Amino acid sequence: MYYDRLSALLPYYRKHKEIRPIIDLKGPYEKYKLLSQVYPFNSQLTTIIVGNMEFNKKRKGDYLGYVPLHKTWHGVPRTINYSNYKVDSNKFDSFKKFVELSKASGAKLYVVFSPILIKFNKWKQIEIGKEICKKQDVPFLDFSHDTSFTKNPKFFQDEVHLNNKGAEEFSKELVELFKNDMETTSKKN
Repeated sequence: MYYDRLSALLPYYRKHKEIRPIIDLKGPYEKYKLLSQVYPFNSQLTTIIVGNMEFNKKRKGDYLGYVPLHKTWHGVPRTINYSNYKVDSNKFDSFKKFVELSKASGAKLYVVFSPILIKFNKWKQIEIGKEICKKQDVPFLDFSHDTSFTKNPKFFQDEVHLNNKGAEEFSKELVELFKNDMETTSKKN
């Protein structure tokens, strides 16, 4: 499996034993590589330096974690048959644990699948995610085929990312859904 994205967690390997099994998924030699003081930061050195330079901060706005995308996509959406894609059980085990821990903490959890322009009939990963949420009584909001977005390519930067205009519209819709759900929940109690 492809676990290179886990490199972002390498700096926390020594002090946070709870993430060690996750990082060890990168490969059988990862724990040995992490004996080095430099390895956890090696692949991120350039990113850290560039990210902290003044010109980079002016170039891209960041609003409390939100980075607006301003381009508009003009392509033709692909159709992909995701039913043949291999399911990574580690990812779903992690997702299931996340849902369980969130529920156990008392947090009100919603799982949201944002609108995308890629057309697909059946995506096994979405079905598994929905089933995990259903068992935990967690709302799974699937907007992947929502035509108020998918019929408006002006809302997208590319096939899978909403641009700023699309993100604003989608956020408004989510806020209304969350408000209505909270009002319904408070009336029941």
